[in-house]
Amino acid sequence: MEDFSSQLPEDLRETWKQFTSFDPSQWTKPNAKATIAEFKDHRLQPTFPAEGIEYAYDNWTPNSGDVIVASFPRTGTNWTTEIVRQILYGRDEETLKKLASVPVPLMFYEAGGPSKFKLLEHLPFPRRFMATHLPSTLINVENIKKANAKVICVIRNPKDQAVSWFHFVSKLPYMQLEPVKEIIDCEWPKFLENYTSGKIPLGMRSGEWYLEHLKGWYEQKDDKNVMFVCFEDMKKDLPKEVQRLATYLGVELSEEEVMSICEKCGFKGMKKATDDAGSKMEKIRSDLGVLRRGEVGGWKDMFTVSQSEFIDAQVAEKLAGTDIQFTYTI
Repeated sequence: MEDFSSQLPEDLRETWKQFTSFDPSQWTKPNAKATIAEFKDHRLQPTFPAEGIEYAYDNWTPNSGDVIVASFPRTGTNWTTEIVRQILYGRDEETLKKLASVPVPLMFYEAGGPSKFKLLEHLPFPRRFMATHLPSTLINVENIKKANAKVICVIRNPKDQAVSWFHFVSKLPYMQLEPVKEIIDCEWPKFLENYTSGKIPLGMRSGEWYLEHLKGWYEQKDDKNVMFVCFEDMKKDLPKEVQRLATYLGVELSEEEVMSICEKCGFKGMKKATDDAGSKMEKIRSDLGVLRRGEVGGWKDMFTVSQSEFIDAQVAEKLAGTDIQFTYTI
């Protein structure tokens, strides 16, 4: 893929260069501050521009068969995306190598400006896939469904999600910038209060958090081009969920192929692959601890009884009218 940029139209080579030369050290410079953009009254994660999201909403149409993994932070985004990658291209080592050299931010829906979506049209893959943490209100879902693209939404119980986010967010350089730093740089009880009251900018409206994000996407659950998977179900029976995903994506897999994907996409396999990878982006992912523990029930080590009851009350209130049932232990 070294010569990939030379195959791009000249006006898009600079966009490619911006993604391949991505340097997170820009967020650690003295006096750096977080820029928090807004789109449709939603506060985006720090440093993420609104222009690209707005452009995609109004102008971008995916190809038939493209895949978008829509999930809130720390619910299984990387895990599910890697499973999709293996389902689509696990038989093609050459394509897997090409995919490995595509910068991770390029395949993240909300990263970059309008030119990123123009660049996507030139990626040499029959079926493109990307991930997003955006709520359904900021993505033209109807356009995606009409194009016969596939959406995969990931569910994880909110207690484990909150604990995982608490441990992860402190490692994100752009979350260590003011005015966000003062919201997250605190002990667990205060963090949980700030997080569940929607003070942290995560693409939601002020006052909203994971439960509103999930409820918004869940309104699409009966559409043939939207599928929900549960983090805990994948932990309990990964072969079954891999096969279910493959069927949804229209890919026939043998039993041997399913088990091979499970081995590569198990927590140990993915963590080793990330830690051993030599690419710049994989080193960043490893340093950030993108893959932390991958467990179910770890919330019990952090939550008090009253905190657990608070989340239960939030779930009952905010997800009223849905049939969503979380799994808190397995």
